Amino acid sequence: MIALTGSPATLAFVARTDVVGADAAADYGTALEQAAATSVIWVVVGTGPVAAAELDQIEAAQRELDSMGIRSIRTLVAESLEIGAEWFDTNGEVPDQQCMFCV
Repeated sequence: MIALTGSPATLAFVARTDVVGADAAADYGTALEQAAATSVIWVVVGTGPVAAAELDQIEAAQRELDSMGIRSIRTLVAESLEIGAEWFDTNGEVPDQQCMFCV
């Protein structure tokens, strides 16, 4: 999760959560509040059941973040972090590989 604050958006913090037992909203709720986060970019790296579980957890966490007024800008997914790996945005947009984290 990449948490952003302000307008224009600036980096508040970056946090990693592994799939098993993860609850990003609960785990990082205090940090999100203290950073005055206004939006997040979700990043998923994996395939198959692992990626599906991560996306399910993001959906649940985003419902809670919505209630805090924190919106999701993008959910970016890649099979690996290898050079040349293809990324896609679950919103149907193909991110520019040179600027995939631009908002």
